[in-house]
This record gives sequence, structure tokens and C-alpha cells, in this order.
Amino acid sequence: MKEISIVLKRNDKKIMQRLRQSFRISKKANLCLAIGGDGTFIKAATMHSCPILPIRMTENGSIGYYSDLTTKDLGYIIKNIKNDNFVVQNISNKLQVVFNKSSYFAINEIELKNVSLSVNFVLSRRHGKKAERIYPYVVSGDGMIVTTLLGSTAYNRTAKGPIILAPNVLCITFLNIDGPYSNPIIVGADEVIEVKIAKYEGILKYDGKIIRTLREGDKFQIMLSNKQILIARFKEKIEPFHSKLDRLIKGKLINK
Repeated sequence: MKEISIVLKRNDKKIMQRLRQSFRISKKANLCLAIGGDGTFIKAATMHSCPILPIRMTENGSIGYYSDLTTKDLGYIIKNIKNDNFVVQNISNKLQVVFNKSSYFAINEIELKNVSLSVNFVLSRRHGKKAERIYPYVVSGDGMIVTTLLGSTAYNRTAKGPIILAPNVLCITFLNIDGPYSNPIIVGADEVIEVKIAKYEGILKYDGKIIRTLREGDKFQIMLSNKQILIARFKEKIEPFHSKLDRLIKGKLINK
């Protein structure tokens, strides 16, 4: 009997019963089923380094951007896992933020957010030993987001950042900055983004989790890590990008 891990948005006895009848459930399996929405997928990718199979819940209206299938497809999913009829893709590497010699790893984004007043910071990039300013002035505003292909459709999109289809890039999206240039900036994945707080305070976060409140003089670096985010998919059931985007947009509409 094959072995899988499971991360559930909420305990569903019927789903768990079907899975227990078909697989051994283990925390150290080579495949993890993330059943829920995008938050469940992020939780699973944080907990496990094995391939993740995202499955969105149908009855709770979950958008589940990362998933191709729903819990209605559970029979198909079980059958094809048993037959090893799936492919594994590296859809992105995790973002890494380094502060005070400690590293934190994000799936969606790294965020610097003002506390009350605007947060002022100096933005640079480093390639090897060479460092240069990205923005010619001290940036002043609500902060910024750094994301990759994977997180570009999440917070980054609602902050008016670009949707990224190309791998191996880092995107800086500013949050309500006051200055002559507010467009997002794309840098190569082999570069390191360096940030120094110039004035006021800002909260440093990764995937919504607070690292610390930063003050004048504090510094941190953001880069693409070597930790891969692996996703399991079924070739004949891969949902095209335009369909995912349509579902994402419709999921945000308010039904009157």
C-alpha cells in the first residue's frame, strides 16, 4: 500500500476515510495531499519538502489557484496515485529573507510594511561582491513586497504588481510610495535585494508571519533560495493559466 501525507484545511471524515482505505498515512511520505485552498497549499509546502498535490474543496468555494482538481475528483486522484500516473514539477524556489543572520523561507512573498507613519528605506541589489542602488532616492511610503512567479497572483496582484509567467526572477512591488517612480521592478534570481531602514519603523514579514519590527539602521537581504517547491500534477488534467486566472478573478467578485 502506498504512503502519503495529508494536510487538510479542516477535518473531513468522509475524505479521510476514503484516503485511509487506499493509502497509509504518514508524516514522512514522498507525496503530500494539500486539501483546501491556497493557504493549505502554503502550509503543506512549508511543512514538507516532498511534492505537493493541491486539491481544492468544492463545497466551501475555495479559489485554490494552485490546484488543478477538486475533491469531486478524489476517485480519479486515488487511482492515478496508485498507478504512479503523475508528474512532478518544480514550479518555483522558495524566497529567503536574511535578518540578523537568521533565514526565513516564504512561498508567496516577503513584505516590509509601515507601522503608522510611512517607512523610509534604501533599496539596493547585489550581484556577487558588487552592490548598487536600485532606487536613486530614499523610498518613502507604506513599504514593499518581493515575490516570484509563484506568489505574483496573490498579495502582489492585489497591490497592482505584475502577474509573472517567467521563472527565475524576483519582483519588487511598492506599496503606496511617495516619489516620481512607483512601478514594480524586476531583478534576476541570481541577485540579492538589500534593504536598509532609513527612517521610521517597518514590520518585516514572510507569508504574513511577522519576523520583527525594524527601526532606523536595520538591514535585511532577500534572495531566491535553493529550496524547491515541488508540485504533483496529472498530465491530462493540467488547468491552463487563463482558466486559473478566470477562476481567481471570479472568486473575488461579490455576489449580490
